[in-house]
Amino acid sequence: MNYSRWLLSVSVVSVVFFSCGPGRTMQVNNKPVAGFKFTQSMVRPQVFAFDAAESTTTVGTLSKWKWLFGDEAMGAATTDVTTSATQHAYTMAGTFSVTLVVEDEKGAASDPVTKMVTVASVNNTGPMAIITGPSSGQPMMQLTFDGSTSTPMGDIKNYQWDFGDGTPSVSGSDKSIVQHTFMTAMSYRVTLTVTDSLGQNATGEKQVVVGDAGPLAVCSFMPTTMITQGSAVSFNGSQSMAPPGSMIQAYVWDFGDGVNNVPGMMVQHTYNAQGTFKPKLKVFDNRQPPRSHETNCPDVVVGAPGLCAGEYTWRGMGSALCSWSATTIMLTQMANGMMTITEPGPTGAPIVYSGPYTGNSFMLTGSYMGSFGETYNVTLNGTFNGCNGWTGTYTSTDDIIGQPCTSNVTATKL
Repeated sequence: MNYSRWLLSVSVVSVVFFSCGPGRTMQVNNKPVAGFKFTQSMVRPQVFAFDAAESTTTVGTLSKWKWLFGDEAMGAATTDVTTSATQHAYTMAGTFSVTLVVEDEKGAASDPVTKMVTVASVNNTGPMAIITGPSSGQPMMQLTFDGSTSTPMGDIKNYQWDFGDGTPSVSGSDKSIVQHTFMTAMSYRVTLTVTDSLGQNATGEKQVVVGDAGPLAVCSFMPTTMITQGSAVSFNGSQSMAPPGSMIQAYVWDFGDGVNNVPGMMVQHTYNAQGTFKPKLKVFDNRQPPRSHETNCPDVVVGAPGLCAGEYTWRGMGSALCSWSATTIMLTQMANGMMTITEPGPTGAPIVYSGPYTGNSFMLTGSYMGSFGETYNVTLNGTFNGCNGWTGTYTSTDDIIGQPCTSNVTATKL
């Protein structure tokens, strides 16, 4: 929209002529009058709440509030709302001109009113959902759960609770503290999703044991982010709980990648593929017969391995003419997805193999001259096992004999 034309169009005077006796008329201005106030968030300096309740009309009622927030050149759109209050979040620091025009139900528009707002900084830090409350209770007992310490405090606009027992979720800006009654003995997962003034969401959870429901499995792992293929993930079940009078005697893990029935309270596991995995933990108590409980851990997201550049020692196991003992090589990876391996050559000149790598796999080619002047053309395919090493297949063909030489290669990071 052309901003100057929009302001001009709403500045046209709306008048009505009333008769004041023979030969006389009086002009009455029926345009509504715009006015607004604003408050700036203390937590998110870029967020403003605008209130145009002080706008008035002499005839009829107001039906539309049109806002320009001064950042339309940055992609923001004109905001037309049907209530007198609205909110706006700026994407960068600066001083902005905010303009309001109101309309009545007949389409008569007010003169524009403008005020300046200043954004000193922008805070886009995401929220965090925090639940405090009991970890146990009894059927038919009312339990209180508190999410008021969720962060950023003072910026949470909605709390949504799910109690894990099939009852409808509870949500609202005033639902930071809620009460709930569980009807049957069982282990429940209570979740809280909070939404901040920027529309960002975060979810927290709390396990609650109601009645004599047996043990409660609680799973965590480290690191929680930036997990790469071939790197170890540490799983921890030590926060699992048993009812009074009993104790947990066994922990059994399913890592979600086909590896399961792994015992131990604290274990490590390496994911050798990329993807999203859904591990589980099951615990057993020491009663006879044992009671058990299984929980789903948070998803484990495994990405491509990080750059594994550095020195390696490699060995080749093939025919007598295509094997070699431990030799030190240098592996280099570039950000554009290319990789090189450099090793000492038989004539003193280094041999370089180069080619692309994708995820944990690579395919390199190279050539070098042998001691008798023959030329060898080499293909090397490999797969990383994390950054601790890799395995591959080495194939070379010379220009004299012509017979291919193939070796199984094992490399270990120094």
